[in-house]
Amino acid sequence: MTARPKPRPDRVEPVHGQRLAASDLSDLLDLADHQRRRHVRALHATWGIAAGLEVFQERERVTLVGPGIAYDVCGRVLALRVHAELPTGAARERAQIIALRAAASEREPAAELRVVDEDEIELGIDVPLARLPAGEGPPELGVRRHARSAAPVTVAAGRVRPGRAIAAGFAHDWGVLIDMSKYRFDRLPLYVATVATPRPGARPAGVEVVHEAVDHLLLRVRRARAGEEPNPAVVRNPDTVTWMAVLLEPTRNVGDPHEPSGPCPPGETRGEP
Repeated sequence: MTARPKPRPDRVEPVHGQRLAASDLSDLLDLADHQRRRHVRALHATWGIAAGLEVFQERERVTLVGPGIAYDVCGRVLALRVHAELPTGAARERAQIIALRAAASEREPAAELRVVDEDEIELGIDVPLARLPAGEGPPELGVRRHARSAAPVTVAAGRVRPGRAIAAGFAHDWGVLIDMSKYRFDRLPLYVATVATPRPGARPAGVEVVHEAVDHLLLRVRRARAGEEPNPAVVRNPDTVTWMAVLLEPTRNVGDPHEPSGPCPPGETRGEP
């Protein structure tokens, strides 16, 4: 197997009897990291402190940061496993931010604490934990950014048995309109559909969402046709179609309202702020 530049989101498919190099096994770990980051960005669409990472002044010149977990805007896990002491008691010329960011030299979930001037913070890449005011003074916690929990989900599902819905087309290429009005969605949900029970001897079918709205769903079902196999016209759905609609409830972020400004690594994208 050939090495690829990082990040490597491509799926690794070993062949029986093939010798695997260390880079191939690293590819598997990279794939798992990439899938988790994509999940965080796509489903949760958030970043910030997930648990812990409490900040308080333990002694006059020492700030203590507790263990905890955060996510950055790229979906990476940032973990601080032990309490960390930061010497922050000396007089400061300008305000500074205590922030957590992914450790560049280690694999997730490794993270590092840093104290930077307020105008040097990269929101999203840096997860702010506390602000150190100019001069002297205890840490201020108003800049903390907290990740939100997963949004509540409304799920509806059903199936249309053969002959129950009006269809148009031919046995190997037909469309069907499914009425969704009784579910009273106030926003467009995510639709997924498939053919549940193919006809005996029929080839696998592909299902395409042609048009979607809050009150209806238009699907197109296509099958491969072998040679001179009959392809009669249809006016009702010849197969059972199953569908599912998923609607994420709107939620609001908690914490710092500013847009993220830090860049993700090459090959990664930012989630919603």
